[in-house]
Amino acid sequence: AIDDIAAVGFRAIQLRGEAFAQFGERPQELRDNLGRHNLTFAVLSSGNLSIDPAREREELATHTRHAQFVRDAGGLYLQVIDERPKGRPVAADDYRRLGRLLTELGKRTADLGIPLVYHHHMNSTGEKPQEVKAVLDAADPKHVRLLFDIAHYQQGGGDPVAALRQYRDWLEVLHLKDVRDRPGESG
Repeated sequence: AIDDIAAVGFRAIQLRGEAFAQFGERPQELRDNLGRHNLTFAVLSSGNLSIDPAREREELATHTRHAQFVRDAGGLYLQVIDERPKGRPVAADDYRRLGRLLTELGKRTADLGIPLVYHHHMNSTGEKPQEVKAVLDAADPKHVRLLFDIAHYQQGGGDPVAALRQYRDWLEVLHLKDVRDRPGESG
């Protein structure tokens, strides 16, 4: 993918967690490879951040290790998505817990020089516009920034243009992509 992205002229790349699996012990190798392709390592998609209290220590440790990797590989941001609770609806306390956990993780990644960006996503706690707002209301913008995704916000029922205005002070990274309505749906 690095070859393909560089070949079409992009100047930066977002990598998924597989990059850590492949280069976790060799971040300089990834850094050199991206440098040869004139690509900036913009974002590492670190995976899901679970709000399960039994997993909190493990979750913070995993994503902090990923932030160290991002730093060592010359990357700019660490991205996390969260997991929607399974088998039950989202409760108000879930937003507060997620905001607190994001803030704690953001403090740890900031200590490494890597800002944390929250990526609201379909099938996550921050799926719908009011849910994105509830998560951000519970997080500290000093330690948690926003990776705003046009498509996911629209799929969740929101107006991306209005949201960009609303969250401009939170915005760090932007995913631009199209969304098509399913056949037979209006919108």
